[in-house]
Amino acid sequence: MTAALWLGVALPIGPAACRSSAPEEAPPAATGAASDAWVLDGCSAMLDRTHCVVGDEARLRLWAPLADGPWTLSADAGALRVDEATTDDGRLYTFTVPPATTRVRGRAGSAHLELTISREPGATPLLAELREHIARRRQAYMAERWTATVALADETFASASALGRWTEACEASFAAAHVLAEYLGDLDGAAARLDQIAGCLAIDRAQSTRAHYHRGRIATLRGDERTAIDEFRDAAVEAARLHRVDDELAAIAAHAELARVLGDAATLDRLVTRVERAAARAGNSCGAAMAMSNVAWAQLMVAEHQPSTTDPRALLRRALATLSRDECRRPSVIAHAQLDLALAELQADAVDEAHTILAAIVPADLDLGATQWFHDLRIRAALAVGHPESASADLAALERWAEIQDDGELRWRAALRRGELELARGRIEQAIAALRAAEAAIDRLTLEVALELGRPEYSSQHGRSAALLVSALVERGRIDEALCAARRARTRGVRPLAITGRASVQTPAAAAARAQWHAARERIDGAEVDGRDLPQALLVGHRAAIARARAELRAALVGVADGAIDPGPDACPAALPRAPDRLTLVYAPGAAGWVGFAVDTDGVAAVDLGALDPASSRDHLAQAMLTPFADRIDRAREIVVIAEGAALAIPIHALPWHGAPLVTSRELAWSLDLGGGPSTAQGTAAAVVFADARDDLRHLRPHVGALAEQMIGHGWSLVGDVGAPARGADVRRMLAEVQLFHYLGHVGVPSSELGRENPWSNMMLLDEGTVGIDDVLALPHVPDTVVLLGCGTALPDTAPRGSPEGLAQAFLAAGARQAIASVGDVDAALAATVGGELYDGAAPDFDAPLALARAQRRHVARGDGEPLWALRAWIR
Repeated sequence: MTAALWLGVALPIGPAACRSSAPEEAPPAATGAASDAWVLDGCSAMLDRTHCVVGDEARLRLWAPLADGPWTLSADAGALRVDEATTDDGRLYTFTVPPATTRVRGRAGSAHLELTISREPGATPLLAELREHIARRRQAYMAERWTATVALADETFASASALGRWTEACEASFAAAHVLAEYLGDLDGAAARLDQIAGCLAIDRAQSTRAHYHRGRIATLRGDERTAIDEFRDAAVEAARLHRVDDELAAIAAHAELARVLGDAATLDRLVTRVERAAARAGNSCGAAMAMSNVAWAQLMVAEHQPSTTDPRALLRRALATLSRDECRRPSVIAHAQLDLALAELQADAVDEAHTILAAIVPADLDLGATQWFHDLRIRAALAVGHPESASADLAALERWAEIQDDGELRWRAALRRGELELARGRIEQAIAALRAAEAAIDRLTLEVALELGRPEYSSQHGRSAALLVSALVERGRIDEALCAARRARTRGVRPLAITGRASVQTPAAAAARAQWHAARERIDGAEVDGRDLPQALLVGHRAAIARARAELRAALVGVADGAIDPGPDACPAALPRAPDRLTLVYAPGAAGWVGFAVDTDGVAAVDLGALDPASSRDHLAQAMLTPFADRIDRAREIVVIAEGAALAIPIHALPWHGAPLVTSRELAWSLDLGGGPSTAQGTAAAVVFADARDDLRHLRPHVGALAEQMIGHGWSLVGDVGAPARGADVRRMLAEVQLFHYLGHVGVPSSELGRENPWSNMMLLDEGTVGIDDVLALPHVPDTVVLLGCGTALPDTAPRGSPEGLAQAFLAAGARQAIASVGDVDAALAATVGGELYDGAAPDFDAPLALARAQRRHVARGDGEPLWALRAWIR
């Protein structure tokens, strides 16, 4: 048996990424000159870093970080009146340049600027040649001559760059990128136009706001939502600094749409507050009202599937009032806002108010999409007041539109509404038939959504039909069918990944996808190494190049995953294993809360559990989740839990059972329910151990040596130089060759400017993002067992059903048999101690659930078990 012990480096989001018990040290004192990170905005053109061209409106804004201290500003001609405002992270100084001014000076401590002012009268201070190019470009744009528009924008960029007119150069690149991405679908061409503006951004930093926005749009169109979110967030922050309200609103609205796609209710709650503040600064303009309406709509869509802490009705009323003004009035836009407000009232159980709003809507003002929503909301309103018979005409209209348009999403919604109406009428069998049709529709639709475009999130946002179907089947005593429906709904988002066979899929398409992955991975590795010493001005384009390579990598991963064969719309997942001493508990959403299933050799039992609140006392949760299956639990030695959402967030192993935490008397593991299948590990019982070498964890290094001795003493043979740095390519190679992988340290998004988030998670493993979830999913072989002792190394509590969001889940989806990982914070020193306690059995017989249960029992006996409840054992 052979193994290697390495000491790697991880770069998390920051020190708070995982708690460390090492004493905190004071940061080093600042040295040198104060920051020159100020940003000047309002110039019609920037010719160099300190040469500002102004037109008739010579009103400028200077933003400076708070660390610089207060600035004093003066002009060489006339008084300079300065208005000062504080932003979240700096101060904004607004001033009008007097007519004869040629020089403006500013100072704050040792930071200073000397600004040269040039004047070019006219609204557009372009040279005649550039004015002509812009005018021609606009004519081409209005005529939808997109290729001509791009050519003229490129010509403008070249001319402006040659003349050192950097603001115009940036604007021309933005125009070309917009047309290429949005109208011609040439995302690589659009990204190339943004790559060429590093020089512009180095001179005119204020243009960075729009650069972030356009990069966000390109990332969105690539399906890279998490990179897009980063870009839109940066765009909004920088626009708010400079009080560029229109740009800020556009970035917030774009961010909200992505949060809707990802089902991120918490982010949308924050964006509602931010759009309100931005709209107030915009004076409730028409554009602000549209942004408010769009953000509120995104929140309403997510609130259909998970609770929200922010009520958007006030925001919608305010937007509707503005949109109803003469200067903003557009009947179709107003009708959409009215429908949004009606939905918000229904979500708040204000049915009378919803009826009043729906009655005031003029059907002639509705476009096709709004017409369908109109019928849907009328059905929901009828159900809310207990009059299902009054919704027959609206349901018929919804079903007719679904057939006319051959729209799968609309077909799912129509079948769901029919199922709800049949349930309200007490016709359970008819309801079951309709809900089965809804589930078949969403099964097909989910597989049409690319995995990297949010397939798990899409599936989780369409769980209503499954919840109703599960409860209806339980009510009819069809327990096996109910369990099948619950498990299918839980795994549909990642079904191709669930069919392990990543190594066994040998189709030409899968082989080509793997080759594409390796090529993209090599480019990312090279770019990350080559770019570490790049100046800040060149990092922008460099990051975009890495993002494009990551997009290729994700496309390759999907090619491998979708090479697997889908089991078909009517097949149930493989039967759950049954043994005399094994019990499987399944917790699934139902019509009014949760349904619990217990599976053992006695068969399948089901109980309606009602609502589950993770914040409830453990005694209450044990009564709700465990007591209904008391006899079966008492007979079992091993318990396997399959859960999602709120049920996943509950530490079932810590719930009291006969006066002590459940894990003290039972082995307990969480299952992804991906099916057993053989492990994809190769070779003998080899292991590789990595420990984080960050300075804030240096006090844990002795634990690495102790762990090595412990493993050697129990049959693991460790080779290699302890403390040797780990390169990403080496890590990926070794992961494909060993049977056990042990990691102690931080995880998170790299702090480097080069790093971006992974496609299905923001978890990273080692230095500069060189090994992450995308790498794990693309490996031809993965270890049989992974032990990941860091914060959040398993599926986050808030992740959607079936989503491979954590490192542990990625390893399991790729073929690992078992894992130990965390769903929350873990004290680093305690994790190191627990790690040394896991390997007290023979190496080939390592049993992760048993090993973790023994370690947790020891800590419970010592009175320090509470900090360990974030650690869980996982199986496929």
